[in-house]
Amino acid sequence: LQALPGVEAVGFVSAGLPLERGGNNGVQIAGAAEPRWLSVDYREVTPGFLRTLGVPLREGRAFSETDDGRAAPVAHVNEAFVRTYLPDRPALGTRLLLGEQPVEIVGVIGDLKSRVDEPAEPAVFIPAAQADHAISMLFENWFARHLLVRTQGDPQALSRAIAGILADADPGVAVGRIRPMDEVFARAVSLPR
Repeated sequence: LQALPGVEAVGFVSAGLPLERGGNNGVQIAGAAEPRWLSVDYREVTPGFLRTLGVPLREGRAFSETDDGRAAPVAHVNEAFVRTYLPDRPALGTRLLLGEQPVEIVGVIGDLKSRVDEPAEPAVFIPAAQADHAISMLFENWFARHLLVRTQGDPQALSRAIAGILADADPGVAVGRIRPMDEVFARAVSLPR
């Protein structure tokens, strides 16, 4: 997909798109004086996710292809997470417990909203290659996995080529409706409007 003419970036996200309802999970801040479970938006993403959506990396590093099942578990949190849960301490290097799995915050990213008319919720993003399979399957019962493609020009012009590449890679993978983010945004603002 990345090699298609006009494609600038490609990424995957599971457990929900921006501006659409998504997954929620519990985390704890490891070593907190009063440990408690925090309810946060949860997303599993590939390294191209930030670039594809144009989400700024505020601190730390982006995910890379080496953040896989053999590497130390890592996470990104958004600015809302830092404001809400880490206002008086550095986010980078803080360890979270995601279920029983400890993960280290290696990046702080800009806020992405799940609802256009509400502030961004605290969110945790983990590399899809490090995601627990059982948790991924649970979220996929509720939310489709989304392929994100940033293009130059009209994104619909590449929709047939994208669907063809996916079918060539695995004919058993169902390709849903291909839509531009403008359509996702229009749907998100329709009810409030």
